[in-house]
Amino acid sequence: MSELLTTRWAPLRPHPIQRAYWNSPARFNVVSAGRRSGKTELAKRKLVIRSVRGTKFDNARFFAAAPTRDQAKKIYWSDLKRLVPAALVDRVYEGDLVIRLKTETEIHVLGMDVPARIEGQPWDGGVLDEYGNMKEGAWGENVRPALADRLGWCDLIGVPEGMNHYHEKWEEAERSYAELGEASEWRCFTWKSSSVLPPEEVEAARRDLHPQVFLQEYEGAWVNWAGTAFFPETALLEDGKPAAVPKLLDVVFATIDCAVKDGREHDGTAVIYWGLIAYDGKPRLVILDWDVIQVDAALLVTWLPSVNARLDELCRQNRVRKGSAGAFIEDAASGAVLLQQARRSGIQATAIDSKLTAMGKDARAFSVSGYVHRGAVRVSQFAYDKVVDLKGKRKNHLLSQVSGFRVGDPDAAKRADDLFDCFCYGIICGLGDNKGW
Repeated sequence: MSELLTTRWAPLRPHPIQRAYWNSPARFNVVSAGRRSGKTELAKRKLVIRSVRGTKFDNARFFAAAPTRDQAKKIYWSDLKRLVPAALVDRVYEGDLVIRLKTETEIHVLGMDVPARIEGQPWDGGVLDEYGNMKEGAWGENVRPALADRLGWCDLIGVPEGMNHYHEKWEEAERSYAELGEASEWRCFTWKSSSVLPPEEVEAARRDLHPQVFLQEYEGAWVNWAGTAFFPETALLEDGKPAAVPKLLDVVFATIDCAVKDGREHDGTAVIYWGLIAYDGKPRLVILDWDVIQVDAALLVTWLPSVNARLDELCRQNRVRKGSAGAFIEDAASGAVLLQQARRSGIQATAIDSKLTAMGKDARAFSVSGYVHRGAVRVSQFAYDKVVDLKGKRKNHLLSQVSGFRVGDPDAAKRADDLFDCFCYGIICGLGDNKGW
């Protein structure tokens, strides 16, 4: 096969743990490793080699899966097409994300947002990437049964995501190997980003990230987030005080969350007003104002113009180079009504990408934590001092919700979090996140 390899097969220099994973005889491998440390590259190559070799079954079928179809396509599709020797390819189905070899073997790229799509036909092997972000029951209910007919193999890889179902699989693999040794179907492997990345890159990440996020993301450590105040109030302050609004802003914008939860008729609708500073090459945000109200969804359309008016007022009160970028609104529940109203009324409004809203609160919090930790997000004196009555409680609901956020909170569905959602959306809309939004 070596004479058929494409230029995409650049030589690797695997360290001992990576080599042990590559040569693992186990049917199921759980790999917990740091970001950019080579786990996905090894998995891609392993998948291609096993697909080219085939199995004793006709029409062998292999898969590369990620939490969503778009993620799977972004991570795998282009590289798999470049890794599979062109002389062995029969046909590439771009729409279905399937590579069919001349041996009739197929490689499928799948999203596990609907785990049932992996059912129906037997599989010879595959990779579940970013497994910690997949649905908890996907392995036992969908993937494992689909591997049974052909005794297929599977690697569950990714960065840890707290003490969730991924950690349970890790413990299961560790326990099985300890009890059965070489007879075990399971192995587990872990390595740090520092075993692959240049030291300066790792140190830059250490400076930029929340300490526990660094442990999880770059050292592949299983972090127990229970009770951790992920965004302490002090992280939004400068030297213990609210930030002064810079004399010059690039743009102002708002983020709105108005999803209805638990069937309650009058849930909180929240808005945060942001100022973005980027002209000096050091992008950062300051929270200029916020509000949270409780009205019937039908009355929100009469409220939306006040958001636009407040943005215009902030432009008058501050020097803003590019003016207002309007409101970014979660495109769900009442948010869809607001977006329709904005279009009819000529109000500047943008739907927040549904893929972003589908990430889940914990994932969004992780994605913006670096900005907050290194001081790129501040709260102004006005926003810090503000208090509002909501559901019989008069307080600064912004600071309460942001500083009260806990990763993996079992009571997350019951907590007030409209402003927290606006907080994460605002950082991602203004500065981007670690997944390229």
